Amino acid sequence: MPTAPPTRCSADGCTELTTTGRCDEHQRKPWQQRSRHQPRGRLARRDIAFKAAHLRREPNCRGCGRPAEQVDHIRPLSQGGAMFDHGNTQSLCYACHDRKTRAENAARQMRAR
Repeated sequence: MPTAPPTRCSADGCTELTTTGRCDEHQRKPWQQRSRHQPRGRLARRDIAFKAAHLRREPNCRGCGRPAEQVDHIRPLSQGGAMFDHGNTQSLCYACHDRKTRAENAARQMRAR
């Protein structure tokens, strides 16, 4: 099966030859990858519009009643929650969103054990 000829690593200043775009030294680390939950292109514009519309519909935090800054998925996308469903989203302030995220992460770690 034919393969592409080696080219220079795409990292700035690197002269190593590779067939994968980046040499072994400059491969991206797993935490540097874009989250699969971050939409791109048209989907990103739809996501921004959806969040703005949700915050207009529900301007206060469901947890404490203060002005909301974030839109949170009640059922996480990783567990089958719908991305653009107003029934699966809630407005939260930063503190309440952080509290909910920490609780979800702790529960996930307990299930993993």
